[in-house]
Amino acid sequence: MTKLKKEIQIDGPANLLATVPNLLGFNPEKSLVVVAVKGNNDQVVVTMTLDLPEQFDTDFVDNLKETIKRSGADGLVAVFYTEEISIELKSVANLFMEKIAPELHIRDILWVSQGRWASFLCADEMCCPVGGRELDLSSTSIAKAELVLAGRGALSRRSDLKDFLAVTKIDKSLVPLINQFSKQKTKADHNENYLKWGKTQFRFLSQQKAFIDFDAKLWARLLFGLTDIPVRDALLSHHIELAKISEDPSQYLTQIAQQWAQVARVAPDAFRPPICTCVAALMWQAGEGILARSALDFVVALDPEFHLAKLLNSALNSGMPPWEFRDAFIKITNPWS
Repeated sequence: MTKLKKEIQIDGPANLLATVPNLLGFNPEKSLVVVAVKGNNDQVVVTMTLDLPEQFDTDFVDNLKETIKRSGADGLVAVFYTEEISIELKSVANLFMEKIAPELHIRDILWVSQGRWASFLCADEMCCPVGGRELDLSSTSIAKAELVLAGRGALSRRSDLKDFLAVTKIDKSLVPLINQFSKQKTKADHNENYLKWGKTQFRFLSQQKAFIDFDAKLWARLLFGLTDIPVRDALLSHHIELAKISEDPSQYLTQIAQQWAQVARVAPDAFRPPICTCVAALMWQAGEGILARSALDFVVALDPEFHLAKLLNSALNSGMPPWEFRDAFIKITNPWS
């Protein structure tokens, strides 16, 4: 789910479809895109991208409805991006009208397939022929222009987003430094000085100028520090709290996530799950749900049972808004700050 920093107004289905790639940051494929809007001018509140489930049941639709209501929107446009249009999708559109329309104003339910589009709710053959109308992504609207000026361009495919955490080349110089921090923690645990050890890690890892330049020792400290749950959770809480008082919270969180992603890309495999999961958490809180999912894909490939990654996946799959999950972090008591 992406929550916009400024109000964007959508005018008509054709302009909406041309704007969706800029709202999401990529051209959607095989997915359901929900644009939640409010007011008489259809101002966009949030956009959601969901993988098409094998079956659209009432639970799925009810969860979607509650998520949109919690966002503060009073209506929505649903767009199904598919390889082919089936009778089943028409039934899903009817289910949306039955379950959602009584509480939220459904502006439209559209389908996009093989470069063509139409509305499930339009019975006018002149407007929405059976074979659909040609999809023109090059058309310009005020909303699209504003998003482009704000730096929200669109990549060609969702898969293009997945390289931001791909391993470039593992930095072997990090391994002895990580081992050094591991020995320090073992010694601290043995002497019951854990709180002192944790305070030291937090002090180094939360400093304002951390990771601006390459610093192998600091990067190794981060990789090992994030394997410790109290240190990890305290750092996430710290940055989310700072974001709340920042001029641009999303930009602040995205910057931290990008800095940590630099470290993850050269990290040994054993230390990638914690830092990639943290990148996912920060991206999600920044409103970049697609990048959060991409980060979690890296984690699942390495460790399908990593607890925080499973928790985040469940939250994303349920359509939980990031601001609800945020409370779980900011309520964490941080003994070191």
